[in-house]
Amino acid sequence: MLHLMSPLDTQTRFSAYRIGDCHVDIKRGPLISLIKQIGRFEFSAIHQIDIPSYGETMQHVQALSILSQLHLHYWTFDYLLERAKKINGTSVPSLAKSKTSDNRTE
Repeated sequence: MLHLMSPLDTQTRFSAYRIGDCHVDIKRGPLISLIKQIGRFEFSAIHQIDIPSYGETMQHVQALSILSQLHLHYWTFDYLLERAKKINGTSVPSLAKSKTSDNRTE
C-alpha cells in the first residue's frame, strides 16, 4: 500500500524501484539497473529532519556510490565522502491540510 504525500498531488505516474523483499524507493530520476554496477558504496550521513505536518521526526539518509568502471584513489573517494556528509538541500516532504484524511492508494 502506498500513502500519497499530498491529496492535492495530481501526478498520476511515478517510478518505484524494489530493493530486496521489503524496501521500495520512489524517485524522480533514474537508478542503476544492476547492483554489480556499483564499485564502491558508503553511507555518508543520517540527518534527523523535523516534519511538523507529520508530527514526527524523519531520517534523511545520504550516501556516496561510485561505478565499478570508475577507479578512484582512496583519497579522492574520502574527499567526496566528506563533502557528501553535508545535508542535501532537497525538498522536505510535507502533508497538505485537507478535509479528507483518507489519502491512500493500493
